[in-house]
Amino acid sequence: MKCLLALTLIAVVVTARAEPSSSFLSSVTSRFSAWDSNQDQKLSMAEIDRAIASADVKGEVAASAVALKRGTVDRTALLGLEDIQARVSKRRTDPKATPDYEGLHQWALTRIQQAKRTLFVNDPPKPNSLRQGKLGDCFCLAALRTVLQRDARAVVEMIQPQADGSYRVKVGSQTIAVPALTDGEIALGASANDGLWPLVYEKAVGISRIKPDAKDATPFNVVTKGGSAGSMMSTLTGNEIKRWSCKTWRDEKDEAKKAALLDDVRQQMTHAFAENRLVTGGTAALAKGKKGPPGILFNHGYAVLGYDAAKDEVHLWNPHGAAFKPKGEPGLTHGWPMEKGEFRVPLKELVMFFGGFAFEQKQ
Repeated sequence: MKCLLALTLIAVVVTARAEPSSSFLSSVTSRFSAWDSNQDQKLSMAEIDRAIASADVKGEVAASAVALKRGTVDRTALLGLEDIQARVSKRRTDPKATPDYEGLHQWALTRIQQAKRTLFVNDPPKPNSLRQGKLGDCFCLAALRTVLQRDARAVVEMIQPQADGSYRVKVGSQTIAVPALTDGEIALGASANDGLWPLVYEKAVGISRIKPDAKDATPFNVVTKGGSAGSMMSTLTGNEIKRWSCKTWRDEKDEAKKAALLDDVRQQMTHAFAENRLVTGGTAALAKGKKGPPGILFNHGYAVLGYDAAKDEVHLWNPHGAAFKPKGEPGLTHGWPMEKGEFRVPLKELVMFFGGFAFEQKQ
């Protein structure tokens, strides 16, 4: 009798451990089989992406799919339910253990619940309300910010809501049919504090970049693979661009030629903004072991918002919309003050680490 009671207690303990004890685990457990399309008892990143892109995946469940995507660094990983449960258990006993699926779930759920689900809160939208989310699409948003800066009404006219909740979005010469945003997309995409327009734009760009023969492609999966801010600016405006390479300037050994190159980019900056033409820029990936100025992201697209010829200073915007305060004199060593992603850098310092610029050309 005692043995039977002991075995019963053991069974209860084992069952209790196997039962999900959080909304994250509850959501994953309830939908695991449905998401596991090939029924191999593992979730691939493609299967998780499809869940995020599904209109049927909402609220807590959508937040759990987003948590799995954000918490899984290895995009080739295959996640079994027991693996996920074990990682959650480890995090509970070791706060430094990663990933923090439950924390990421709560973050995503808060985004979903607090999103302002109107297309435009302000008409026209405020340029400084734009902020990159958890997608690697800085190139996409840097180009959009330049358009906003020049004419915010153009963005309003770009996106036409439809009666069924979908949208028609004009991206350059293309008009793209965009289904309504899913909860998972709202959690992952650009800030929705000023409305859904940035996320609708991101989804439209993603759809436009899906190749006909692509497998397992979803709009947000495609757009997060990156691109050129200059090329995206050209797509949006329909105008050609002219590129200027900072690396070419850095590689030049002749000081007179270097001075001429710097004068050339000054003239291009001056003329572009005098003629109300758009400019983007970007940083290349840093070489292994190298460090750039603090507060600067590398392999990243930036909007160029202006040029002060008197100060020889370039006005830039980082799509992450971050704030940064230098721990010393502003410059290459300590970085430059940044507020809502906007900052100013002397051109002579900017060319020391920037990759280059793209200048919109007249039609």
